[in-house]
Amino acid sequence: MSAFRRISLLAFVCLASFCAGQVFDPADVTRVLGPHWRHMSRASGTVFTGTVISVAAEPTGKQNPLPIAVIRFRVNEAIVGVQPGQTIAIREWAGAWSMHRAMSPGERLLIFLYPPSRMGLTSPVGGRQGQVVLNARGDLIMSSLPEFEASEKENPPIAVLKRCSARNQERADCAPISHFHRITLQQLARAIRNAHGK
Repeated sequence: MSAFRRISLLAFVCLASFCAGQVFDPADVTRVLGPHWRHMSRASGTVFTGTVISVAAEPTGKQNPLPIAVIRFRVNEAIVGVQPGQTIAIREWAGAWSMHRAMSPGERLLIFLYPPSRMGLTSPVGGRQGQVVLNARGDLIMSSLPEFEASEKENPPIAVLKRCSARNQERADCAPISHFHRITLQQLARAIRNAHGK
């Protein structure tokens, strides 16, 4: 086989692999993000994967009578409304924390946030539906069989999607979804961007 044909074949294989990675099946996205993912995407002002840097209470006073939580993130994968590597701080009414799982420093999330209100406040779209817990690498999303979680060390780029209890928001109370499915973050990001633009 000539060198030109080998290079052409290699280029074709690379292009086919790239295209396959960009294609997403809406049913796969639904299995990971739930049936309202299109609405969540359209309602979001900001969507990204990020690492929680800090969570703090904003001091209350005459100018600011509401209890406000300030959550700082480092953006890992920018999907809508942010830049990669950007550090952002969101302000959320502390009462909204009962609607979603609490966020803690060091945690990695795929998060959908409403556009800021006139008071500059936001929160995850759909409460806890707007938060997807990622693993330490945070580069793939997966819903998993319970026994698969134990093998996460053997497969470091796997994230286990967890549905969390509304009553008890500790990490230990987040149970993996009971079916096995894998979808890349890039495929999810493409689906979210497509839905957001419509």
